[in-house]
Amino acid sequence: MSSGWTGNILKVDLTNRQTSTIPTEPYMHSFIGGRGISVKMMYDQVDPKLSPFDPGNDLFFGPGVLTGTPAAGSSRLKISALGAGGYLRHAGLGGDIANAIKWAGYDLIVIQGKLDEPSYMYIHDDEIEFRDAGHIWGHYTYDTEQMVKDEIGKSAAVESSDSSPRVAPVRGVHRKNGKGIYCNGEDLAGAGLQGGMRRR
Repeated sequence: MSSGWTGNILKVDLTNRQTSTIPTEPYMHSFIGGRGISVKMMYDQVDPKLSPFDPGNDLFFGPGVLTGTPAAGSSRLKISALGAGGYLRHAGLGGDIANAIKWAGYDLIVIQGKLDEPSYMYIHDDEIEFRDAGHIWGHYTYDTEQMVKDEIGKSAAVESSDSSPRVAPVRGVHRKNGKGIYCNGEDLAGAGLQGGMRRR
């Protein structure tokens, strides 16, 4: 990484099960960290009149600018999306997931569209797969994370959405001040990451 940036933004098209990368460079001099870039990209490409559950409501996973470095307490992640009423919503997360995104080589992950069946996304540096999640769909968050780790490795960082029947149809990733950050109802059970190729 250079000055806290990897130089890549990963865009994930769930509808077509395709991924692409765009450079961070156009944003890195004007916006700080993943949250800053998320807000800019959301302003440019998300219609504020969309429902929070619309597949066109992109979901942004933005690690901090110091994430992935030895700085203490820096493994923080902001998940950003359009909330009810057209308001910008953020959810803050800790744990290993933020470092894993940076170590896999990405400054930001943008989730777009909707899957046609329950799946989870496996990211291992440049290797990105969509794997069947039918067998874990309907489980609570903790159980989902453990089941994915059993499949891809205990050292992986996993972030999952709660697909249990009790919370449907609202797909909450995290709650802040009583407001949810929604997963678009996109049938994405979670993401498992194993990054190390660009680790400092």
